[in-house]
This record gives sequence, structure tokens and C-alpha cells, in this order.
Amino acid sequence: IQAKKRTVETTNQAYYEVGRGQKLDALARVLDMETPGPTIIFCRTRQETQDLSEALRLRGYSADALHGDMSQSERERVLKRFRDDQSDMLVATDVAARGLDIDSVTHVINYDIPWDVEQYIHRIGRTGRAGRSGDAITFVEGRERRQLKFIERSIGAPIKPMRLPTAADIAARRRDRFKDALRETLEEGTFDGHLATVEELSSTFDPSEIAAAALQLLWQQQHANATEIAEELAADGEQPEAGMTRLYLATGRQDGVRPNDIVGAITHEAGLAGRDIGAIDILDRSSFVEVPARLADDVIYALNKAKLRGKKIKVQVARPRD
Repeated sequence: IQAKKRTVETTNQAYYEVGRGQKLDALARVLDMETPGPTIIFCRTRQETQDLSEALRLRGYSADALHGDMSQSERERVLKRFRDDQSDMLVATDVAARGLDIDSVTHVINYDIPWDVEQYIHRIGRTGRAGRSGDAITFVEGRERRQLKFIERSIGAPIKPMRLPTAADIAARRRDRFKDALRETLEEGTFDGHLATVEELSSTFDPSEIAAAALQLLWQQQHANATEIAEELAADGEQPEAGMTRLYLATGRQDGVRPNDIVGAITHEAGLAGRDIGAIDILDRSSFVEVPARLADDVIYALNKAKLRGKKIKVQVARPRD
């Protein structure tokens, strides 16, 4: 007998499989990639809601905990902040979320997979309301996949597996948002006050170079810690294929680097064949490449002595994220 579908079609259901102890990093990546609207994140215990909301705030997100041990006045204050868009996320237990009806919720995230199917249905029912579409995301560790399959069978709907976004995916997403914001400004025509500056500079510089320089300044202002971020991405946490080592290169797209530049440097300077080189990720200010583990030291030595697109670069093993 085919299971009756028990969830609404306007809710997109997906899951990410994560390693033990990697949920917080995975959650941060998904949030950076998805850029969700009002979001409810479900945990199992009161302590977990407090710990996770604090960890998210330390990472720059606006998150409040909501659990059953809170007084009615505390609960109402937190819900008012959420409804008034003063906080972006509620980190809640199932008990606290009973009867919680806020039509604007775009994402529900099961930080801890529920052990009860009715619990799952109730949770994801907090999004996709009032004719809107919504997203329900579940994080699954190892043996929890069995529970996920049980939920799938019970609700009569597939839960789509997703690949965790890489640092390169997130960087590309940020560039797309930046480009969209630029397009909106052009369409609104709210830049007349700067035309005189462009006309003055155009007697010396090409207009396309002026635009590119202005964008570079704006990007640096919006990402003032870009250098620190690039260094931090040396610990991007991606797992290389078996037998490979992931290397960090302190150069990226803003330096004009392309995959064939990295391949050419490694083959010419370190003597590897192109087929020996693994995955390559190029970000704005940094890049990653996978090489055979047994040859990693030779590649690092060779590239640190060489130049990439005319400049010396720093190369090191990409550190595992703490």
C-alpha cells in the first residue's frame, strides 16, 4: 500500500549528511549559501538551544533561543523580536514551538533529526504557509540515516540529499548577490551624483577600468576583513579524496588566476602530470588544489619558489577546521 503523502508540496525537503561534531560548521555554510529569511532551527534540548543560539550570534547571526523553561513574558519578547524582524532565527525545542504560527518563515532546519514522524511533520509545517514556498532542511549523522528513511516512508515523500556547499560555492554566491545589488542600483538610477567623477576620470582612464576600480573599492569596504577571511580559508575543512592532500594557495580570482594557471604551474614547476592533479577551487583571494599526498611536499616547495601570473605566492597544506 503506497504511503499517503503527509507534507505540503510547497515545502522543499532536503537533508545534508554531516560528520560527528561538524553540524555547526555545516549549518553556517548552509546559512551563508541559502541566505534565508525568517528561520526556525529545531534542537532536542533546552541547553542545545542556548548553546547553538550563542554560537550563531558569535558568528554574526541574529538568533534567539526559545524553550519550555522560559517564562511567558520571555517567550513573548523573543517571539515579538522574531515577528518584527529584529532577529532572523529562532533556535527552538519542539515543546516551545507548539502552536507557533508565523506565515513569513522561509526555512525550517532540523539541527537534530526528530525521532518521531509527527514531530517532523509539525516542524516542517512551520514553513510553506499561506501559499508561500518554504524549505525544510535536516542534518543527519551516520546511523541517523535509518531514521531519515523511516520518516520518508511514513510521510510518503522523498527528502532530497544535498552536498554541503564549499567555500568556493559560498564565494560565488556572494559575488552573485553583489552583482544583483549592482544591477538594482543601475535600474533605479540613483547614481547621478557620481557621473561627474566618472567623466573627469574618463579623460585618463578607460570607463570599464573606472567601473572595475569602483567595484573593487566597494567590495573591499563591504568585506573589510577579506585578507583575514582568505587566511582563515586555509582551514576550509574540505576533505580531499583518498590518497590526496589539499593545498592552500594565497591567490585567487581577483589576481586573475584560473584553473589552467594552477595546473600549468604544478606540471611545469613540480613535474606532475595533469591527470595527477585533483579538484581545484578558486575563490576571490585564495585557491585550493588537491595533489597526491606522497608528492605534496615537493609541490609546496616548487610553488613557493615559483611565480603564478607574475607574482610569488604562499602555498601550504590546507589545515583541517577546528
